[in-house]
Amino acid sequence: MRAEPTAAAAVSPQLETRIVLSMVVPVYNEAANLEAFFARLIPVLERLGVLYEVVAVNDGSSDDSLGRLLKIREQLPVLKIVNLSRNFGKD
Repeated sequence: MRAEPTAAAAVSPQLETRIVLSMVVPVYNEAANLEAFFARLIPVLERLGVLYEVVAVNDGSSDDSLGRLLKIREQLPVLKIVNLSRNFGKD
């Protein structure tokens, strides 16, 4: 599941503003499913051949979703995490 940023992004942080695709992923008590989700998602995004980011929004999970996201981010630098203080729901 290890995905490296594209060579251009690794060379120049300013190029991060050229992200073509931002995928926002809501997360609520999904600790058991996150590894499998990212294992399937990242290859699909890689095949697109564009600079992308994945923004996971932890919506006040009471399980270890945040901890798992942090571990995944160690291997997946394109993952950004927004951690909400409580469950705000879809609104």
